[in-house]
Amino acid sequence: MSNIQLLTVVELRRALIEDDDVSDLVGSRVYPLVVDMETWSDNSKLPFVVYSIASLQDASQFNEDYPADGLYQFSYQVAVYTLTYDGAHNLSWNVRKALESGNISGEGVKVDTVRFEGDGELFDDTSGMYVRTLAYTVYASGVE
Repeated sequence: MSNIQLLTVVELRRALIEDDDVSDLVGSRVYPLVVDMETWSDNSKLPFVVYSIASLQDASQFNEDYPADGLYQFSYQVAVYTLTYDGAHNLSWNVRKALESGNISGEGVKVDTVRFEGDGELFDDTSGMYVRTLAYTVYASGVE
C-alpha cells in the first residue's frame, strides 16, 4: 500500500468514526478489509462497517477532469452489516453523508472528491445479516 493510499484510508475511516450519525450506530466498529470471527459471529456487535481500496492510479493519466500532478484516484468500497433491512439502509445513508461531506483531510493528505458510483444489497442467510455495499471513486492528493 502506498503512503498516499494509507493516509487516505486513515482519513476516510476517521470521517466515518467522527460523524455523529455513523458513530451513534457503530461506535468505532469501522474495519479495514475484514472483520475478526468474534465480531462476525456475535450479533451483539452489530452493526459494523468494513471498507477497502480496490485500486490506485495517478488520476492525471486516466481522467482529463483531474489533470493535476500528484492527484490519485482510488476505487473505494464500503460495506455495512446490520440485523435489519431498514438498519442497513439507514446506516448506509449516514455513511454516504459522512463520506460525501467534502471536508476530509488530515496530516499529509487532502481528499479532494468522494464520488458515489453505486450500491448493492444482500441478505447473508448464514449469518442473518443484511449487507449494503457502497462503491466510490476517491480523488486525493498529498499535502505538506
